[in-house]
Amino acid sequence: MAGHNKWSKIKHKKAKTDAQKGKVFSKMGREITVAVRMGGGGDESNNFRLRLAVQLAKASNVPNEIIKRAIQRGLGADDGDQLQEKLFEAYAPHGVALMIETLSDNNNRTVANLKMILNKNGGSLATKGAVAYQFKRMGAIEVESTQYDAVLASALASDADDIEPIAGGGHMVRCQPEDLATVQAALDADGLGCQSAQLVYEADTLIVLDVDQAGTIIKMLDQLDDDDDVQRVHGNYVIPDSVLEQLDV
Repeated sequence: MAGHNKWSKIKHKKAKTDAQKGKVFSKMGREITVAVRMGGGGDESNNFRLRLAVQLAKASNVPNEIIKRAIQRGLGADDGDQLQEKLFEAYAPHGVALMIETLSDNNNRTVANLKMILNKNGGSLATKGAVAYQFKRMGAIEVESTQYDAVLASALASDADDIEPIAGGGHMVRCQPEDLATVQAALDADGLGCQSAQLVYEADTLIVLDVDQAGTIIKMLDQLDDDDDVQRVHGNYVIPDSVLEQLDV
């Protein structure tokens, strides 16, 4: 299973305290606001980016009231105008490469914070293109259904690229970015229970981490995730379930 899915499992475990939930809610709210402004308004049926953002928010248990307020901010003229998306490439220890998606109203602050977190954990920011060539942009849809044959048939009929079982149940369906809306609609129409759909960066080659290596990387990822400007972090690593079980995460 790719690194971004492993890390999402860990983050769900961490997001238990009120403070951690508040940070998740804030990030999701900002993403919804920007989706309204950049994706074409506050109607999910006409704004696919907003639909994805709302789905992710609901999957993270963001209350409906926060979602509604974020949409209203996007329709208004407040500080959402200054929020800008930026993608950073970074080196981490043990040969791990990272793609860091940010959403910020102050790029200088974002760069300074990323440098501090990376440097103190044995990593560094990379120049543009130094890391990106190892990744490809993909659509990733998490499906609740455990029926492999049904998911496979629906995925193939809608031109998805592949499917993969998820530990604990369900499947991950992958597709080309431009096919994400079509594939998700087909899976929904077939009643397979789409839990979330998003665009991710997936690495062509993955590094399998042992316990010590995973501990180092998770510490760095945890600190990056705590930064208000960081929305998502993708990496070219795999943390086996047997390793996760040995770590206190």
